Amino acid sequence: MGNRLGIVVRETAIHQLVEEVFRTRNRVMRELGYRSRGAAKVLNVVATISEPRDGSGKSYGIFLFYDMTTIRGLERIRKDFVANVSHEIRTPLTSIRGYAEALSDGALADPELAKSFLGIISTSADRLSRLVNDLLELSRLESGTVDLRLSPIEMGALADRLREEFFDRLSQKEMRLEADFSRPFTFISDDSLLHLVLVNLLDNAIKYSSPGSSVRLGAAMDDEGIQIDVEDRGMGIPEEELPRIFERFYRVDRSRSPAVPGTGLGLSIVRHVMTLLSGRVTVRSALGKGTTVSLHLPSRRLPSSSL
Repeated sequence: MGNRLGIVVRETAIHQLVEEVFRTRNRVMRELGYRSRGAAKVLNVVATISEPRDGSGKSYGIFLFYDMTTIRGLERIRKDFVANVSHEIRTPLTSIRGYAEALSDGALADPELAKSFLGIISTSADRLSRLVNDLLELSRLESGTVDLRLSPIEMGALADRLREEFFDRLSQKEMRLEADFSRPFTFISDDSLLHLVLVNLLDNAIKYSSPGSSVRLGAAMDDEGIQIDVEDRGMGIPEEELPRIFERFYRVDRSRSPAVPGTGLGLSIVRHVMTLLSGRVTVRSALGKGTTVSLHLPSRRLPSSSL
């Protein structure tokens, strides 16, 4: 109180707004960008002049400042999300429509060509289905309405289940899933959510690995918690791209793997699930050598009502 404006506010744009209001005596609403401690901020300013009523002849400016930084950031995320979804949906739809029209225009007369076109349509439909399913899963996780259902999980049985689920994918690339445990153990977590995380990680590991290689599923438990590793010997991730790999729709340098399908949502789902499980996820990678994703889970006990 009682300080001059130049001491309280140092932004030139705000000073100019104050001068404009007193000069024109008009009510002004304006959004201003500025930097505070190196960070970009957005202010919505409502300014007006209070005419003197006490006979002093002095006018007073009334300035209301609303910090819009968070709101504008959320709007930008929403716009980016809509743009990315539109692009990811448009690509398979364009393919489906194009090959369906080709079949309608006479390609059905050639059995081999028709079979090829139908295969492409089926692949595009599968891609679209995966995208929709991942979007629904991500929406469910972000809604904050997911309840944890804790139960005992035997690590060896979980590894066997995953090996069975990925048997066809592994066989197609002549790959192996190696379970690497120092000893069998049982821990407490949400089986469904943990399964969702490992399916996404193994899907990526197989997808980006060379035929004939192997994927390692490692796990260990100590007093601090459980660590589960999914390690591949694939192409690796550039160090500068590691901070962004958990963003929605982010794909590591598509030019390096243009033929590898994916929605770009898998790791975002992994991050959200690990937050729900009160855990964390870390990534180590080296170009040309492979990637290791580590899940760090806390030690838990079943609630007394579950015993």
